[in-house]
Parts: sequence; C-alpha cells; structure tokens
Amino acid sequence: MSDEDQEKTSVPSEKRETWGHRIDGIITLLGYSVGEGTLLKFPYLCARNGGGAFLIPYLLFVGLCSLPLYFQEVVIGQYYQRGPVEVWKFCPAMKGLGLGSALVSWVYAMYTSMYFSWYLYFFFNSFFNPLPWSTCDNAWNTPSCVESTLRHTATNTTVNGTEYLQGDTNTTRLDLLNMSTDSVASATEEFWRFKALDISSGLAHLGSIRWPLFGCLALTYVAMYIMLVKGIRVAGKIVYVTFMLPLLLCTIILIRGSMLPGAIDGLLYMLKPDFTKLASPTIWIEACGYALHSMGTSKGIANTVSSHNQPNSNCYRLALIACIVDPLITIYCGLSIFTVLGHMAHVTGASMNDFQSSGLNLAFSVLPEAVTYLPLPQLWSVLVFVMMMTLGLDTTMPSLEILSEAIGDRFPQMTKRRWLLLLLVFVPSFLLTLPYTTQGGIYMLTLVDWYSAVPPVMLFGVVECVVLAWVVGVIRINMCTVEMYGQTIPRWLTFLTKYITPGLLMTILVYAFYAYRPPKYGDYFYPEWATVFGWLISVAIVLPTPCWMVYSVCKSDGTSFKQKLTRAFIPQDTKDEVPMDPAEQESLTHSLKPIPM
Repeated sequence: MSDEDQEKTSVPSEKRETWGHRIDGIITLLGYSVGEGTLLKFPYLCARNGGGAFLIPYLLFVGLCSLPLYFQEVVIGQYYQRGPVEVWKFCPAMKGLGLGSALVSWVYAMYTSMYFSWYLYFFFNSFFNPLPWSTCDNAWNTPSCVESTLRHTATNTTVNGTEYLQGDTNTTRLDLLNMSTDSVASATEEFWRFKALDISSGLAHLGSIRWPLFGCLALTYVAMYIMLVKGIRVAGKIVYVTFMLPLLLCTIILIRGSMLPGAIDGLLYMLKPDFTKLASPTIWIEACGYALHSMGTSKGIANTVSSHNQPNSNCYRLALIACIVDPLITIYCGLSIFTVLGHMAHVTGASMNDFQSSGLNLAFSVLPEAVTYLPLPQLWSVLVFVMMMTLGLDTTMPSLEILSEAIGDRFPQMTKRRWLLLLLVFVPSFLLTLPYTTQGGIYMLTLVDWYSAVPPVMLFGVVECVVLAWVVGVIRINMCTVEMYGQTIPRWLTFLTKYITPGLLMTILVYAFYAYRPPKYGDYFYPEWATVFGWLISVAIVLPTPCWMVYSVCKSDGTSFKQKLTRAFIPQDTKDEVPMDPAEQESLTHSLKPIPM
C-alpha cells in the first residue's frame, strides 16, 4: 500500500463538534432515558402489573437487553463519529436499519411534542384560583360531573335501592340499575376531555384545530428551536437544567408527599411485589418494551449523542452508568408520584387499584386531581407540570436532533447553516403534528404510539444484535474499543450480545405478536381501517431495512451473488479507502465469521 493509503483511517476526516465536557454527553443520555416515560408510563405500568413485581422483569431486561444494545450503539457512534444512518458505513447493507431508527425517533418526537403542549396548557391553567379542573360549575361540565369519581365511589350511600351522593352539587341521584359507573366523570376528567381536548366521537371525526393547543404547540417548537440552534455545546449546558430540575422537584414532592396521610400506602403499593403477576406474559412484554423505550435503544439516540464524545471516552463505563442510573432515577421519581396517589386514596377512601389507568389518563386526569387534595394546590400543580415539561424536553429535543444529524451527515455542507438545517426538520415536524391538535387528535396520537413504539424497536433490536455479533463480528467491535480507550469488551457482555439478548428479544417479540390486541382509547374501539393504517405505519418504519439491504447487495461489486453479499457487509472505509490485497481480503472474510467465546 502507498503511504497515502496507509494514512487513511476508519475515523472520519471531518472535524465533528464535540461536547464541551465529557459529562455533557452522559447527562444528555441520562436526560433522554429519564424522560417523559418516567411519569407518563412507569407509574401506570407499575400500578397495573403488581407494583414491585413489575420491577423484577424491568430490571432484568435493562441488564440483559438494554445494556448490550446500548453499549454497542455507543461504541459505533463514538468510533465512526456519525449519526444513526451514516454510522452504519461499517456495515453498508444495514443503513436501512439506521434510517428506520431515525424514523422511529422522528415519529416519537412529534407526539411527545404534543405531550409537551398539553403539559404547557395545564401549566397555564395552574395559576387560576380555584384550579379549573377542581369544580363542576364550569361551562364545559356536564350534569354527570362529580368533583371526584373516587370520592363518589367511596362515600355514596344507598336507600331503598337508590344511591344518594354526598357532597355532589351537580348530580344528587343515580339509579344504579339503569346507569353504569361510567355515567359519572370527575371534574378533572371533564376538564381534560371537554375543555383541553374538546374531544370528538372518534378517529373518523377529527374535527377542527383546538387553537389554544395550536398556540402551545407553536411555543413548544419555537422554544426547542432556540435551545438547539446554537449547537450541541449550548444544548449540552441546557440539558443540565432540564435534567437536574425534575430531580429537584421530584425530591420536593417526595419529601412533602411522604408527610401526608396515606403516603405510606402508596409507597408500599409500588414497592411490595404481587408475585402472582409474574405468571402473566403481559408483565414480561410490557417490562421489555419499557426497558427498551426508557434507554432509547434501537432509536439512534445512543450512537447520535456518543458521536460527539471525545474519541478516547470509555464506552463501557458510560453504558454501565446509564443502565444503572436510569432505573434508579425512574424508581425514585415513581416513589414521589405514588406518595401523592397514596394520599389521594386516603382522602377519597378509594383503593390504590383504582389508579390502574392509562399513562395519559394518569398524567392528565389522576395527577391533576391529586394536586387538588394538597395544600396550596396551585403551587403543586405548577411544580408537577414544570417537572413534566422538563422531562419532555429531555426526550423530544434529542429525538429531533437525531433527524437533523442524519440529514447533516448525508449533506455535510448543511451543517454550516445549522439554522436552516433545523428549520428543515422543525417545520415539517410541526405541520405533521398539527392533526394531534384537533378534537380527534388524541385518537390519532394513541394509534400512532401503539404501532410505532414497541414492534419496530424490538425488531430492530433483534436485527442489530444479530448483525453486530454474528455478521460484523464481536472481534471488530473489540478492535474499535481497543483503538479508542485500550480495553476489550468484557466476555460476559459478549455472551449476552451473541446469545441471550437476541434470544430474549425474539421470544418477547413473537409472543407479543401472538398476544396482539387492537388499540383502544378509553371506551373507544378503533375501526378495522384504523388498525390497518396503524400496521402500515409499522411497515413504513421497518421497510427501509430490507429495501436498503437488497439495494446494497445489488450495487456491490462482484460476479456472483455470494461475492456481492459479502461485499455489502464489508465496511465502506475498508473496501473504499484502503486498497486490500488478496491476503487482507481473505483475513477480513474470516473476521466476519462468529468468533469463539
């Protein structure tokens, strides 16, 4: 080889912007991991899956599935200094997998930005006295409104077969023989459905745009644009605030909530396991899905953030820190929520089992009602929704950054005009999010979340493990870690990557498809055409992977299919930048075979 060829390396020659400090990247990854799911999904999943029993499979899947995937993504991102698509230059046939991951994150960013808009709407309404969702004498309330359905259930009395409700001003009499318990709704629920959403009858009737939500959504995108436009060094400093502030607020809520009557019941409900729940496959499917969701594996977040690391950062240490700290903070924040729910159950006389509602209902019906039972409810409401908004920023901003990184890697000249690059991402994202602001937007968002979140991510996780461990070979990943920070991959992590992780993910994925059930929102069941549309979303996300693989094989050099297939999985920098002699080609071919443990 010539001297010029020998000087070429696998690391890109372009100077990539790095974090101002090593810890900036770790905080960004932790902020994403502890994001909106901590308050929106985790308490709900705990409540419906036996409290502490859910923690067992959740922690198991974090260690056996999330950690190996997370580590691999950090390694390839830091080594190749590229975003989710171009990082697969070391295995060109799998660039479609990177594109699919970017699509998952883009779809995710759009509906989490809608979550943020709802948080913002509740935040603005938290300054009214009394809180607008605490009473039933508002214009949007119906005759079936009660200030609390939980208090209603606990304090009703029955005389001669007729139920009389104590303390209810709108509805004083219900015939239980003719009306179901769904005939009453709490003031909070009615505020959420009839004021915030002005909800329509179903997906077929999207209705008009809710202009207050439109304004909140516009503020959301403007705020995120301002925070990201100055580059990752500035964004890396902002994330300190958006990461630390929720922890501070969680601590305040946990300390104050623990002093309230009934708080201990909420804590015990979360921590005391109901082992009988472990016999249900549902808890294992949901724990696996949340473990992958929380860590952002197979969504491009780990390799995108780590692509800005210093080249000699210890990837193993970083992945280990993230996979230990994330569950701890998740559980810590969950405890703060359950102290409030325990007090709410104490005040209303309800059971903790009554809080087994969906994540959206927990965030926008149960928690807003819970703060009305606390001293200074306006203050607590502001704290809760500020906490939710900061967690939402930690999740949504990196998800949008993934798409901008993918475009910037493909068109490097655009990175010099970052303001324009972000506009190309933010404007289409804002326009595609507008349907969520309509009266039927909640139905659309639930459908998209149902089909875009778990199935593609699990499938991508299986493919990623198989490709990295068995096609590319762990030996090549080892070479990357040795070159960067002088250490090889621990053998136990290699074993997980090759055998345990893909096996577990495939088992869960197969059973998830077997146990599939169509989505629903509350009592609304989606029509068949909606489920077809949902599956089309999943297919559209997954389709780039096989399509790009076929394209890559077809365009590869070679006279036979076997040669084309082999070349399609050889790193671009190896086959394009460094001319190899026959002996080197033979050595590389052998390196693609599985290596012994």
